[in-house]
Order: sequence, then structure tokens, then C-alpha cells
Amino acid sequence: MSLIPRREDWPDEKSYRFIAEICEAIRKLTPDASFYTPTFTGITNVTAITADVALWCRIGSIGIVAGRVVIDPTAATTLTEVDVSLPFTSNLGLTTDVSGVVGQADTQSSGNVQANTTDKRARLRFTPADGTNRPYRFIFLFRIIQ
Repeated sequence: MSLIPRREDWPDEKSYRFIAEICEAIRKLTPDASFYTPTFTGITNVTAITADVALWCRIGSIGIVAGRVVIDPTAATTLTEVDVSLPFTSNLGLTTDVSGVVGQADTQSSGNVQANTTDKRARLRFTPADGTNRPYRFIFLFRIIQ
């Protein structure tokens, strides 16, 4: 599988070129990069989730994940939380062991990504503008702790 994303998977040329450049830079830095399908778990204000493939890479003791997920929130303007599995195990101990962003372009909703230290997963946290089923993009870094 190529590390360069397919153009048809991205909403516009600018977004596609940006992520393609990141993927190419990652490929040059390290051979330890690939795709995986994360497991998503609705925690708060989630009716349904549709998973998509995500890109991951490992550079030393740092992991990077970028991907897309379709989330159907139960209600608008309510804190929404979704857990994301990591591509490999990390003994996350602090919420700051994961750091990133999540966003939805159509409604300009955005939020943060932090660690769920109990379940050792990343947690997307955002407030949707409406209760409509929409795609969200996310990118986060996490500490790889054995």
C-alpha cells in the first residue's frame, strides 16, 4: 500500500497536497509507517461512528496518527467524545501524552485530542455545530511508553 493518499479521498486539492507532502516527508524519514483501521468508541453524545483508514508513523518514541472518521452526534452544541485505538500499545499515563486536533470543515467545528489514560487510547473532544452525520479529520502525536 502506498503512503501517498488517493486524491479522491480528500475534499479539495489544497488539503490533498498538504497531507501528501506530510506523507512523503514521513516516508523519507522512517520506514516505520503504514495504515491501520482504528477502533472508534463513542463515549459522550455519539449516535453512530463510521471508521476509515488512518495513517500512522513512528519516529523514535513518538507516534503520529492522521485520519478521518464519520461521526453522528446525538445533539448539537454538546461536548462529544470519541476514543480512538492506537496503532500499537503505549502505556499512556498523562492526558498530555497525546496531543492533537480534530475538525469538521463544513461547520468549522474543532476540538482537541488528548489521552484516555484509563483505556490507553486517544480521545477526540469537540462540540459539533449541529447534530448531522459528518466527516471529521484528526491528527495527533502520542508518546510511546513501554
